[in-house]
Amino acid sequence: MADIVDIGIKQYGCEDLGMLARFSSQADILQNQISYILKTGLVMLGVTGIIILLSVWTSYLNSRLSAKISYSLREDLFGCISNLSYEERNRFETSSLLTRCTGDVENVTSLILLFSQFLMPPFMIIGGVVMIVNKSPSMSAIILLGSLVIAILIGICFRIVTPKIKALQILNDKFNCILKERLTGAAITRIFGNESYEVNRFKKSHDKLKNTALFVSRISAFVSPIMTVLMNMVTAFVLWIGANEIYKANMNIGDMMAFFQYAVMVITSFLVMSVFISSIPKSWVSVERIYEILSINPVRKVGLCACGGELAEEISDIEFKNLSFKYPNAEDYVLKNINLKIEKGSAIGIIGTMGSGKSTLAKLLMGFYDSFEGDILIGGVSMKNLNKEKFTQSIAYVPQGGSIFSGDILSNMKLADPEVNKETINEYAEIVCIDEFINEKGLDFKIERAATNVSGGQRQRLALLRAILKKADLYILDDSFSKLDFKTGLKVRRNLFSRFNEKIFIIISQRIETIKNLDKILVLDKGQAVGFGTHSELLGSCEIYKEMVSLQFGGDELL
Repeated sequence: MADIVDIGIKQYGCEDLGMLARFSSQADILQNQISYILKTGLVMLGVTGIIILLSVWTSYLNSRLSAKISYSLREDLFGCISNLSYEERNRFETSSLLTRCTGDVENVTSLILLFSQFLMPPFMIIGGVVMIVNKSPSMSAIILLGSLVIAILIGICFRIVTPKIKALQILNDKFNCILKERLTGAAITRIFGNESYEVNRFKKSHDKLKNTALFVSRISAFVSPIMTVLMNMVTAFVLWIGANEIYKANMNIGDMMAFFQYAVMVITSFLVMSVFISSIPKSWVSVERIYEILSINPVRKVGLCACGGELAEEISDIEFKNLSFKYPNAEDYVLKNINLKIEKGSAIGIIGTMGSGKSTLAKLLMGFYDSFEGDILIGGVSMKNLNKEKFTQSIAYVPQGGSIFSGDILSNMKLADPEVNKETINEYAEIVCIDEFINEKGLDFKIERAATNVSGGQRQRLALLRAILKKADLYILDDSFSKLDFKTGLKVRRNLFSRFNEKIFIIISQRIETIKNLDKILVLDKGQAVGFGTHSELLGSCEIYKEMVSLQFGGDELL
């Protein structure tokens, strides 16, 4: 641009005015001038065209890159969350994990999309400053001062906003948690007629989230106009001083135009960088939250057992040796000095008061926690040294409530065996007395969210069906007959024990009727084993068990 003005216009396209003597007429001079301007202008257009093509290509590549990174992050997060141990899983709220897999990933992706715009500005600033100093050292101080002020402004905003964004993410997690509880528990809230309490709780959480978000937005909103004001002030100073230099004949008009464009280029680059940098705090907090999940080494991913081989083909026996456990950050033990051996082909019942450690014992056996005292031996091999991934393939578990997933009946059954067929499902459905329901509804019957369109008994029997389809060595049934009537529950248990008489069954229950005919019964009280034996043996040796029988059967001790 400087050459077009100073050479093309002022000097008629001649780099040296002495060259004008070569032209014989004014028309030749004009022709030379037009030729020079067009040639230089075409070079400018060509460079501009290349820049546009490169910008479009860079945006395309960057969009593909961000989409792939977003996909990869979600896939890795899902895999990591799926493999978290119970101990690690309890460190995070469900709402927080959902936010990390959605909003945080989107924040990181947005930062990547902006990254292509950030690549050039640093080079533009450095190159612009070098050319400014080269064109006019006396005027370069204005640009350098303006650049310094802008850099300081960006640094201050970054320092103020980052802690608030971290707090904003935490408040967002809490807000999502309250929202989830409010939506899922709407019926309960209405029944108790205390909706105002929930509304106030929602409002308090929402107000905190809103105020923090407004603070961050206000700081970010101030950056752009302040930067624009600074840019216009610097531009005004450049024009004023440049005009004065031209008046004094210390600078050519073309050099002044070039200097002005370099100044605008440097300041605009700072403006682009400010947009990118202002988004860094939010994205950086998201990066930290995602990395917090991805950096966890799941307890389930443990190597082979200490003897150098993998778990045996079948679980021969299970032994608890001086087992004690307390939850992370808890002071009191949930289980204390449990000693118990379970042989292959046994059906063991576990009963106890609320909070006695029944379900915790099952979780330890399934490897949900690894920080227990004492030991759990599986076929003589310590649980802490087992290949837990292989071990869990030998376990079938039915939790309290059944946990049937949305979808259809067939998709729920394929969770146990992806290759299962209709004939096998129908055969095993008779064992758990759910065959009539399946024959009536069909395997394609749609299960709604939280299995609200099936009864509690149907849900438990479907969960039992899914468990036995796994064909495991160890079946852990946690209060899995509570919603069945006594007759159906007894029939299901008899079918299970006769069909799978060489497997190990551990049945946790609060009902004496469910466990009284099992091989052995373990009685827990406040985390301690206070009795172990058959029903008749415990009636004579365990007062707590005798009291439970008396309370449930009105004093009639069933033998």
